[in-house]
Amino acid sequence: MRRSVFVQSLGLLAGVFIGLACWREDAEHCSYNDGDSSCQARGLGQFCSACESSNHGCVDARPSEDCAATPEEDPASGPGPIGGDGDEESTGGGGPVASECAANAECSGATPFCDTGSGQCVSCEAMAQPDDACAGLSAAASVCGSTGACVQCEGEKASACGGTTPVCDGAANVCVGCSAHDQCGPAACNFFTGACLPEDAVVEVGSGLEFAQLSAALDALGAEGTIIVHAGNYDESIAIDGERTIAFVAPASELPVWWASVGAAPQLTVGAGAAVLMDHIQLSGNVSLAHPGLLVQSGRVWLDRTRVVNNPGGGIELVDGAELTLRNGFVGGDDNDAVALSVEGSDARVIYSTLAAGFGDAAALRCGLGVFVQARNSLFVGRTAADEIQCATALIDHSAMEMDLGGTNQTLGVMPDTSWFQGYGVGDLHLSSMAPSTIGTTAQWQTGEPLDDPPTDIDWDQRPAMAGAADYAGADVP
Repeated sequence: MRRSVFVQSLGLLAGVFIGLACWREDAEHCSYNDGDSSCQARGLGQFCSACESSNHGCVDARPSEDCAATPEEDPASGPGPIGGDGDEESTGGGGPVASECAANAECSGATPFCDTGSGQCVSCEAMAQPDDACAGLSAAASVCGSTGACVQCEGEKASACGGTTPVCDGAANVCVGCSAHDQCGPAACNFFTGACLPEDAVVEVGSGLEFAQLSAALDALGAEGTIIVHAGNYDESIAIDGERTIAFVAPASELPVWWASVGAAPQLTVGAGAAVLMDHIQLSGNVSLAHPGLLVQSGRVWLDRTRVVNNPGGGIELVDGAELTLRNGFVGGDDNDAVALSVEGSDARVIYSTLAAGFGDAAALRCGLGVFVQARNSLFVGRTAADEIQCATALIDHSAMEMDLGGTNQTLGVMPDTSWFQGYGVGDLHLSSMAPSTIGTTAQWQTGEPLDDPPTDIDWDQRPAMAGAADYAGADVP
């Protein structure tokens, strides 16, 4: 049971009474709040002294045995008795009182705190400083929630979230990684890590803005940053390498077009150590027959709602240990002898995307050696007489294609012409009313790692967003 202060001399007794008189109405005094532990949790000192009124009784030097304090009564009932044998506490009527607790260690569950005044285990709501109490109990749950339980975060109390878990999941009251750019304010979400890119490293490019060219905006950023790309035509070839993470994000109402009319290079090359995220941008019109619109050499790229179409040298090429995540994308088009997605010694994940090829030695997907390719809920077509998918090791499910892959995939048969799409010849791979109806029930929306399937399509049209629900294969919900 709790120990009352034992006084050995009249002089010390007078000093203690003076101290008590000064702090008995101080609800923050450590003698009411877990003694030494209260001081340490609040960073006010290492020890609690019953003889000290300032600093809520917290001191750095260990007090004498007679001034050392264990938790006393709350201000409403006044401090415990002076004297006694150290083994009992008195109510003033002379009888001992049984307590439910004397320290936090004796409490648990929904009431993890010991109210030293009442001797009862209570929730964080009953503490004088609820959030501080939770933080003192566990740094991993430093917020007092509305139910009285300590949680990582809740509602507006999301400041405890950060790093690779910057978002508060309101359903579970835990901090999680970001899963959408709009969760990061003006900056973009780094889907590779779950962290938000720095808010102080955001620039805008477009006509009449500070930067008119993508390359100039890129030069203004350091190792990490977000480029907001507004509608316009950007005729540039850019290479990003080294330890840089850059996001190119366009507003939903704008679709900037990035092309390359000069030089023999892709619109974008991502080299070793670099990571690029892109949302709602079109890479088309590369005049080179030898280079794709996007080349990834050992780097990492995450594409959402992006169109890499009408590039005679091909769509996307991955080499030398590159990594690609493609969601809700249009890739390829009516380009002869071109490959929409080429993978060599690299990894690719294709989710809800449409890959298309032209005539001749063309393919929607072609793989070399040492690859890991996984595709689901996607659409593969080509005008070539050869198979549109030339990747024997690819893991493909719930997708639609002309050829017969079996399993959960849908065989469409030979595409008679380009009428399945609204503008195949110009890289517009939206489905038309002539598309086979079976495309609409081939996909199966599901949860996955690191993110669930997208809740919308390439145009932000709603998907079922329900595990197991049938859906359109490819990037477009007509």
